[in-house]
Amino acid sequence: MKRFLITAAALALTASIAAGASSTATGVSNAMNPAISLNALFLGQWNDDTPTAHENFVKLQEAEIQLTSVVDPFWTADVVLAFHPAHAHDGEEAHGMETDLELATLTSTAMPAGLGLTLGRFYLPVGRHAVLHTHQYGFSRAPLAQQLILGDHGLTEIGAKVDATLPLPWWSEVAVYGVNGDAEIFDAEDRSPAYGAHWSNLWDLTDDATFELGGSYLAGPAARHEDLAGELNLLGVDATWKWVASGRSQGPAAEVSVEAYLPDADNAAADPTGWFALGQYRVHRDWWLGAGYGRVNDVEVAGADWTEWHAAATYAPSHFSSLRAEVSRIEEIDGAASDLRVAVQWNFTIGSHPAHLY
Repeated sequence: MKRFLITAAALALTASIAAGASSTATGVSNAMNPAISLNALFLGQWNDDTPTAHENFVKLQEAEIQLTSVVDPFWTADVVLAFHPAHAHDGEEAHGMETDLELATLTSTAMPAGLGLTLGRFYLPVGRHAVLHTHQYGFSRAPLAQQLILGDHGLTEIGAKVDATLPLPWWSEVAVYGVNGDAEIFDAEDRSPAYGAHWSNLWDLTDDATFELGGSYLAGPAARHEDLAGELNLLGVDATWKWVASGRSQGPAAEVSVEAYLPDADNAAADPTGWFALGQYRVHRDWWLGAGYGRVNDVEVAGADWTEWHAAATYAPSHFSSLRAEVSRIEEIDGAASDLRVAVQWNFTIGSHPAHLY
C-alpha cells in the first residue's frame, strides 16, 4: 500500500509539472515556441582564368536560421536570418561576414473571399527563381541574368502583397504588391513607389506531369541601370515543366525551367534583357544531373554582353543534405573575357524546416 501511494504521488507530481510547463499564466510556455531550423551551405571553387582569392576559395557561402510559428488564429509568421560573406559596396573590397534579415513576414489565415495577405519583408515574385533561397538553387549560384538584372544580393523588400486565386478552369493565381524600394536595383533616395505583379497558371498534363506559365511586372525608381533614365519597367515570363514517375518512390524525375527578362516596349533601346534555361533529371533515387544555359544583353553594370553554361551532378540522399560537383563557364559574347569555374558545394539542414515551393 505504501509503495502504491508513493507511485501515485510521483505520477501526480509529474502531471503537475507538465501542466505548469504548458501553462500561460506566467506568459512563458514551451508550447508556443516556433519551429526552428538551420541551413549551412559551403562552397569550394577553382577558377582557371582568374587566380585571385575572390575566385579561388573554400568558404561558408551562406547560413540561414529560420523561425516559423502560428501567431494567433489570424496570422502565421516566418523570420529568416542569413549569414554570408560581406558584399562589396561602391567598388570597395569586402571582408568578413554580414548578417541580413532576409525575411520577416506575417501571413494572414483569415482573409475574406479566399484572398492571401503578406506583410513585412519578403521575396518579390519576379518569375520563379528569384523567390528561392540559395540552398534551393539547382546550381551553386543564381543565373547570371538574375544576378545582373535583379541584383546579386537577393530581391527582398518591405511592403505588402495580396494573392488571389482566379475562377478559371485551371489553377491560376495573381499576386500584386507595393514595397518601399530599398533593393539595390532601386534608387532608395527616390520616394516614387515601387510595385509589381505576378500571374501564375498551372495545368496537369498527365498524372505524372505539370506545366506552369507565369508573367511578371516590376516598376520603380531605377538605380542599377543608368540608361533607364530613372525608371525601371521590367517585364518577365517564366515556364516550368515537371515530371515525376508516380509509380515509383524516388524514381525518375525531371524538371525544365525557362525564364526571360524583357524590355519595356516604350523603352526597349535602353532596357537590359536576359534569359536562362535550367534542366535537372533524377537518374537514381539519390542522384541528379543538371545543365543550364543563359544570356544577358545590354546590362550596363556588367560592361558587356555575356553567356553562361552550367553542368552539375548532385548527390541528395534526402531533403536535408546534398553534395554537388559543378562546372560552369561565363564568357563575354565578343570573346574578350571568360571564366571557367569548377566548384564543389555541400549543405545540410537541421531542425523543423518548412516545405519548399513546388
